[in-house]
Amino acid sequence: MSGAATSLTNTVMVIVLTSLFFMHDPASLVQHLGNYNSSSPLILILISALGLNGLFEAAFTAIVTPLIVTPLKIVMKRR
Repeated sequence: MSGAATSLTNTVMVIVLTSLFFMHDPASLVQHLGNYNSSSPLILILISALGLNGLFEAAFTAIVTPLIVTPLKIVMKRR
């Protein structure tokens, strides 16, 4: 659960910071994303491009974090 929450927090911060940095010239970011003729607002483009990645990342970390933490806790208890 904490892995997924951390991953989603990271994704939200990336979307917010990217929108702040490219707010003055969103066309340059849209061009880098491969969408040359978009009239969509920048925030919608970022949510669709980075949000999908964030969901996959959250699912992955929700699975992998317990696999790493459980053995680590056992090793740390032995010391």
